[in-house]
Amino acid sequence: MATRKKKKKFAVKEFRRWLDALAALVVKTRDDFTCRIHIDAECAGTMPAGDFNCQWAHLKSRSSNNLRWDIINALTACGRCHQWAHANPTAFGVWLKEKYPHIWDYVNMPRDNKTWRQEDYLEIETMLLGKCRDLNVDPLNIAVYWRKKLMRKL
Repeated sequence: MATRKKKKKFAVKEFRRWLDALAALVVKTRDDFTCRIHIDAECAGTMPAGDFNCQWAHLKSRSSNNLRWDIINALTACGRCHQWAHANPTAFGVWLKEKYPHIWDYVNMPRDNKTWRQEDYLEIETMLLGKCRDLNVDPLNIAVYWRKKLMRKL
């Protein structure tokens, strides 16, 4: 009797981390590694590429996949300004609505929650890799790390 080869399960948790890394790279590059919130008087504004203080900040919570990897829902922030935004959500909302009204409207549009399938995650990956290409960013460094990690899980 022939044994059937077991189909490998799609590692959703690891793939989500890979998409997080890709989206963060796209947003930081798009924003030229510059803090876009720039509220705090101590904010340096521009951060050197790769600076650990350069953070991927979401305007609307990333707990939902619907906006998690949407680069319109994210910007680059220094640690101080990112912390300020979390500590003062009402003031941050007022700031966002005044500074970027079109983004405010976009992130507050009603969205249906959907059940995410493997194809949806792969579609997001394709979109983010396309953005990397548009920005002339080589995601190879993070790709090698995350792909190896992902392959170990499969």
